[in-house]
Amino acid sequence: MQSKRTQTTKNKVHHLLDYLSTHPTFVVTYKASDMILHIYSDASYLVEPGAKSRAGGYYYLSSHKFPKLNGPMHCMATLIKVITSSAAEAELGGLFLNATNVESMRSILFDMGHPQPPIPIKIDNTTALGVVTNTTKRKRTKAMDIRFHWLTDRQN
Repeated sequence: MQSKRTQTTKNKVHHLLDYLSTHPTFVVTYKASDMILHIYSDASYLVEPGAKSRAGGYYYLSSHKFPKLNGPMHCMATLIKVITSSAAEAELGGLFLNATNVESMRSILFDMGHPQPPIPIKIDNTTALGVVTNTTKRKRTKAMDIRFHWLTDRQN
């Protein structure tokens, strides 16, 4: 968008700047909890130029399995560096990036006196969930297994 500026881009930038000047005191609120780290993971398939997919994650601390959202500890938005061949593989890629990214946060929380149980990660793709939990028939997932087998090992 920066290399090919248009009137639409200019309008979007002005809209953002107007919003920021109207609401200058943005506040993130954290609610007291027993400090269990949760992640919402998602991915978008073929949304970027060059057949790239995008992954995102929302990391927060809370007390129940998937309660109301608490203030974010971290938000991840990144390109999946490999070309994925399906939406399920893009979801697995996003899940992989989120799962590997959370390891350092888990160590920090442990050092602060908050040991973590297995981190619950919520995903919205049943095929990706089936691959990770070994409930999907493994006939056509071999290419995905090679790249994201780490997830299956960590889930067990």
